[in-house]
Amino acid sequence: MNTRVSLALSVSVFLSFTPSAFAQWITNGVPLCTAVNTQSSPGIVANGSGGALIAWQDDRNGSFDIYVQRVGTSGIPAWTANGIPLSAAANNQQDVAVVPDGSGGAIVAWVDHRDNATNGSDVYCGRMGSNGIPQWSANGVALCTAPMAQTSVVIASDGAYGAIVVWRDFRNGNDFDVYAQRVNAFGIVQWTANGVAIATENEDQTIPHVISDGAGGAFIAWFDRRSSPDADAYAQRVSGAGTPLWVDDGISLASQPGIQRNPFLVPDGAGGMIAAWHDSRSGSFDIYSQRVSSTGVAQWTTHGVPVSTAANDQQSPFAMADGSGGVFIAWYDLRDGVDSDLYAQRLNSAGTSQWTANGREVCGAAGGQFDAALTTDGAGGAILAWTDARTGANEYDVYAQRVSGAGAPAWTADGVVLSGAAFEQRAVQVTSDGAGGAIVTWVDRRGDDEDIYATRVLPNGSVDVPTSVGARPASLRASEVYPNPFAATAWIELETASPVPVTIEMFDVAGCRVRSTEFVGNVASSQRIELEARDDAGRLLPSGVYFCRVKAAGETITRKMVIAR
Repeated sequence: MNTRVSLALSVSVFLSFTPSAFAQWITNGVPLCTAVNTQSSPGIVANGSGGALIAWQDDRNGSFDIYVQRVGTSGIPAWTANGIPLSAAANNQQDVAVVPDGSGGAIVAWVDHRDNATNGSDVYCGRMGSNGIPQWSANGVALCTAPMAQTSVVIASDGAYGAIVVWRDFRNGNDFDVYAQRVNAFGIVQWTANGVAIATENEDQTIPHVISDGAGGAFIAWFDRRSSPDADAYAQRVSGAGTPLWVDDGISLASQPGIQRNPFLVPDGAGGMIAAWHDSRSGSFDIYSQRVSSTGVAQWTTHGVPVSTAANDQQSPFAMADGSGGVFIAWYDLRDGVDSDLYAQRLNSAGTSQWTANGREVCGAAGGQFDAALTTDGAGGAILAWTDARTGANEYDVYAQRVSGAGAPAWTADGVVLSGAAFEQRAVQVTSDGAGGAIVTWVDRRGDDEDIYATRVLPNGSVDVPTSVGARPASLRASEVYPNPFAATAWIELETASPVPVTIEMFDVAGCRVRSTEFVGNVASSQRIELEARDDAGRLLPSGVYFCRVKAAGETITRKMVIAR
């Protein structure tokens, strides 16, 4: 007999929405920011509940500041129209880099000129909470204010709600070096003031890339001219304490004649990393890759395995782990001698190409493809989005394609159009929507200046817009529970078409209600409700399967959740 007490759970939340708040995604994208002057350099991360956070640089106030907006699964900008400022310090804040904070918000790093008159550019970082409230010092935390210029900021999660930020640094006055800094979840700098030196060899070390090493530290790669006139790709691992773990100034990924440039990193799923870069050892640029263990030992052919050695140039690879110890690599390809097309290849954990030699064509449309990015489709494949010039000069559009794990394009040949609005759409960024599709953002010139737009593409390649004009959306929407499974707390995101009372009930598998919490307040777009893994008496709920039932306006939605300790 089940002896658990049946608790009268009734979480009453009064949600208030403006009539237009249920507008959904629209053809050619939802405007996230159309403020005066220029909005550019967007970065996007998933918020963990089907939506995304987008950060950008914004000069609506006469110099560039950092703004952030959140968009839900229905395409509704969740915060103040045109975004919330994360930093509005003097002079320019530019070149956005962003990662999730692990709690539904984002950590954003940027190049900062607030002390430009005396100190050149610096590196700052800020955290925007899931509620749209900046979490750290006003206008961000200084990570590096060393003399001269710090530029080319990149960022990775530290796995503990903080981040590791990497940049190129001119403090020594002769050439660029690579430095890094870690900041914790509370905005407190963790390493040596102004950053840890990653590479300070002669000549330039530049164009860094960084990913988490899964142990609180990071893998960092860069373009290195220490062997000038040749230039090589180098890498280093730094611990969570800020100690470089491999040889001083990094290991060479490929010391070959010519140029090895633009290394891009992904985790290998076994504590190491996989790098891809473009390489001119044979004359024109080709794409090469190397896997490196956690101890800095190359796992594949010395100087890397060829990914594509087709005619003419293949350049600027970008990549994503395939979830099986291998990697998806995509690049811009000039093999036809006419314009830049988009190609991709998959390597397994042994470095063996899995698709057609020299890669599969993702898009070969006329005019060229560029500004591309990719994300997982959640089913062993990838979704790529890019800027596309097939319609002619000054008419750049946004396209996307889904490619299966076997290399087969899933959508229309040469991709589906996500935005065909007038003039330019460029600087495309993409993240998974957690449901097999993706949310894509870009810089858009359909208006008088540059704005920020976004759209959602579904797993079948259709853009997530209403199927008929004037169709009335459901009165209630609820996200999946996130995270799921969870140990202590999770949340569910709710939206209603008009102000109505909402009841949430949590049940165990025996059908007994187990939790009662009351929320009050009004919101303008969406409400995130925290779910605690305790019963009404404050006792921890046992591990197992539970159900969250949401009721409003005569509708009911049930979401499954798992408590696991």
